Amino acid sequence: MFKMRRGVIFFTIVLLVVMMVLPSVGAQENQLVEEVQTELEYKLVGEEEGHYAYQKNHKNDPINPEVSVSKNGNPMVPESSYEHSDYLNEDAKVFKAADNVYSFSGFGLANTVMIEGEDGIIIIDPNSDMHVGDMVYTAVRDITDKPVKGIIYSHNHIDHVGGARSFVTREQVENGEVAIVAHHKLMGNIKNIFSVITPIMVQRGSYHTGEYLDWNYKSGKDSGYVHGGIGVPFQGRHEEEKQEEISFFKPTIMVPDEGSTMTIAGVEMEIMYAPSETEDELVFYLPKEKVLITSEVINPTFPNLYSPRGTKTRDVGQWIESIDEMRYRFDEAKYMVPTHGRPVYGKRNVNKRMTDYRDAISWVYQQSIRGINQGFNKDQLVEFVNLPERLNDPWDHGLGNHYGDYNLSVKAIYTDFLGWFEGDPTELSRAPYETRASNYVEVMGGLEKVKKETREAIDRKEYEWAAELITWAVRAFPEDTESKLLKAEALEELGYLSTAANVRGFYLSAAQELRGELESNVIDPGRGDILKELDFSSLVSMITYNWDAEKAEKDDVNLGVKFVLKNGKEKEKAAILVRGGAVEFVSAEHADSLGLFDINSIVTVTKESLESILLEESTIEEEIAERGMEVYNVIGFKKFISYLDGKIAYRDIKLADR
Repeated sequence: MFKMRRGVIFFTIVLLVVMMVLPSVGAQENQLVEEVQTELEYKLVGEEEGHYAYQKNHKNDPINPEVSVSKNGNPMVPESSYEHSDYLNEDAKVFKAADNVYSFSGFGLANTVMIEGEDGIIIIDPNSDMHVGDMVYTAVRDITDKPVKGIIYSHNHIDHVGGARSFVTREQVENGEVAIVAHHKLMGNIKNIFSVITPIMVQRGSYHTGEYLDWNYKSGKDSGYVHGGIGVPFQGRHEEEKQEEISFFKPTIMVPDEGSTMTIAGVEMEIMYAPSETEDELVFYLPKEKVLITSEVINPTFPNLYSPRGTKTRDVGQWIESIDEMRYRFDEAKYMVPTHGRPVYGKRNVNKRMTDYRDAISWVYQQSIRGINQGFNKDQLVEFVNLPERLNDPWDHGLGNHYGDYNLSVKAIYTDFLGWFEGDPTELSRAPYETRASNYVEVMGGLEKVKKETREAIDRKEYEWAAELITWAVRAFPEDTESKLLKAEALEELGYLSTAANVRGFYLSAAQELRGELESNVIDPGRGDILKELDFSSLVSMITYNWDAEKAEKDDVNLGVKFVLKNGKEKEKAAILVRGGAVEFVSAEHADSLGLFDINSIVTVTKESLESILLEESTIEEEIAERGMEVYNVIGFKKFISYLDGKIAYRDIKLADR
């Protein structure tokens, strides 16, 4: 009995101590946040000489508090979207974590992170282009004049890598003064985006990010771009100035899948491979400072488990594993610095943010698999998987469908496991595209009947059904303007109702396309450094994806062209062999084995000349005369080039009017 009482007394004392300590821990973390923010306010955005002017120069316009209403009575912007926009589009700021880590937020779509070392600084993600990069660099120089010792790319997306030349010169990189660090898969992914599927990625990406839309902050209208979901827009594309140049240096240090530990400018960091948003994603932990830089593994909203602009399938299970590895491996982190959104201060807050994030993703992933195993198709799966409110928005401006949309994600998870075929053999073989459209419209009573039903569906606010219905008319009668306008109206209303930035961007951009209102203001990737950094073989291989096979087959074309890099190494050569519509890329390893009967033309050329020809910026004659391109059999080479199907970069591709 005495032992039991002693045990109860001991337990009570322990409980009282814990109850006293826990508030103290919470108070310490709150004090940590207040101290950091107070220091930040004074040092970086206070009235100290120089800093106040800097903040004012990069001030983003305030949100429009009075939201307009569409002609169908819907607010043009959901209330939660403007709240999220206010969170993202505040004044460009510099957040401080620990004593030497700074996050430059609100300058562009992504954040740039600067780590100050003993004799230099490290830049993680130099942002999207030279316009944004120059602004960030100016802000960096308000803090320190130490030289840049390293640039690290967290992953391959352009908003993270496109501003490199704002921070360092090519000469500094080539002489080894500055290290460029990335995962070993990054250049392969860059090649895929910028040399294989460039035209469609540029167009779909522009719809996705709302690049064609008026920016609400500048236009005073609610009908366009509100926010980027994870950051402010690509600012250089929305101002009255020329398109801003993409700048990029290929990595000089490759990080393996096992990760790495390295020291740059006296700063020790652990680099962990964290496949998630991309398959080349890296995160960084500074053990001395207890700072975890989570890159885009953790975002300020529900992630793009699938990106509407189009990507290879993202391994959602692996994404969850990456977060769990960070949670357990870096459990002492006191600061979390993402490359989108604001830093998180305090050990408990960091752990909660990562745990909530993985739980939300895991819920969607596991419940999708559960539904798949019950035989649901993709549309049924969307209705089956519903994220609970506690995981949909557990933080202030956190998670929620402001960027990624979990309704889209479940379809991607289905495709990842089972592919496009849903099991109904009707899908295996269908009538031709135009035939189906004409048959559907005829069975539904003809064009006028379909337009009447669509109008009534819009008036009932059944916008999804209206858009699907009228699409058959747009396909069957491509010259009918009224059908296009009806589809545009339905898509526009869906855009106004969407909280996910990229979903809104797609709907509203498509509506403009159908009305003939799109004006190109996107960056043509051919104008920047990306192509310059691809190896010679990659540049030559781009030709095979742009070959007009039908035309060449009809003309029974049989020829071969050998390309040799002028002033390059002996091995930098490649060839293209054409057998009618079939095209074969021959790498440097085998190009020299080709004989005289295989090759009709030999082109000795610089990368710059070949780029100019493929981008249709110059002619063969101009490159021979002005840049010294050497061509054996000019007539043969000109014939070869004539079978290319347009330039390799930007094209005006229709996505909704088809």
